[in-house]
Amino acid sequence: MVSKNPFQLSTVCSQLLKLGIKITKNSLKRFLKSLGYSYKRARAKITKCDKEAFQEAKKEIEDLKEEVEKDDLLHLYFFD
Repeated sequence: MVSKNPFQLSTVCSQLLKLGIKITKNSLKRFLKSLGYSYKRARAKITKCDKEAFQEAKKEIEDLKEEVEKDDLLHLYFFD
């Protein structure tokens, strides 16, 4: 059950309850840890990127850097 739903202990708890085993998420977490399982939170990840758009943006940044080097009055700031 844990291997089918590794990131959803509440789902595993509800499946165990259907089998007549009442257990809390915390108890299940402690039990799995005692068996050697570890927990890492799933993180959102960008799976695909538009390589052409990325290369265009990279080229544009390089062009801007070159302009800043030529002119002392220009400043370039990066932010997310």
